[in-house]
Amino acid sequence: MRLSRFLQEPAPTPGEEGKPSVTRLVFVAWAVGVLAVWVRLSLKEGHLAVIPDSVMYILGILMTGKVVQRNFEGDSRKPPERPPAGPPPA
Repeated sequence: MRLSRFLQEPAPTPGEEGKPSVTRLVFVAWAVGVLAVWVRLSLKEGHLAVIPDSVMYILGILMTGKVVQRNFEGDSRKPPERPPAGPPPA
């Protein structure tokens, strides 16, 4: 899977490209940044560095933020519901 495709929202209809997702971009930026700092500190100190709990909490919030956001937005890929055809019920 390409990174540019991961950073896009799902397309509303097949064959179209989705819009860029800022939430996914922020998560990837934080994850890459934390990983880079952790590797640098680990190499400098000669042993595995400890990642503070607060940083792990932020990464966890960013990971789950997209799931929560989608539940509140509703599914934009579904077509709008149409009222049933025929006469109204009596």
